[in-house]
Amino acid sequence: MMHAIVFLTILFIPEPAFAYFDPGTGSLLIQALVGSIAFMAVFWRQVKAYITRIFSRNMQNPSSGERDTETDGHKGTETQDENKP
Repeated sequence: MMHAIVFLTILFIPEPAFAYFDPGTGSLLIQALVGSIAFMAVFWRQVKAYITRIFSRNMQNPSSGERDTETDGHKGTETQDENKP
């Protein structure tokens, strides 16, 4: 019980702290916060795209493990003969 009283006394009776955030420190903290938020947005977008890609691939051709040729990026490419005018 005595430990709780000492803890609450220390917690709720503050000592004056002669500390401050200068503009450089405040700017650094804001930059870290904005960077963290941007990182989380990009990370979760990538995770969502990966999961969507996995499930959409399984829905297109569920019985075969082969890849769909139209989604390979080779759609519409044809070999050209050098002898054609």
